[in-house]
Amino acid sequence: MDLASVVLNFEAAVWERGAGYSIRQDAAMLGTVYSQGADFCLERWSRNAGRAAPNLFGRWIEAQVPAILRAIGVDGHARTNNAANR
Repeated sequence: MDLASVVLNFEAAVWERGAGYSIRQDAAMLGTVYSQGADFCLERWSRNAGRAAPNLFGRWIEAQVPAILRAIGVDGHARTNNAANR
């Protein structure tokens, strides 16, 4: 879990530098850059298109947030930026 956290933090930072906005509270985009790599996602994304859209894995991760939080023993609700905020 620690290694995954380090990798995800790195990918989120790469995305922020390249895209100019944070995805750290967006479970779907975090899943996307984790699965494909921020560099690859940035190459495929155009600033002119607005905010990036998550891939299938990212959308699945977003749907699993409540179960993931229960599995790791975290109380409360995760904040996600759903499609309405993209």
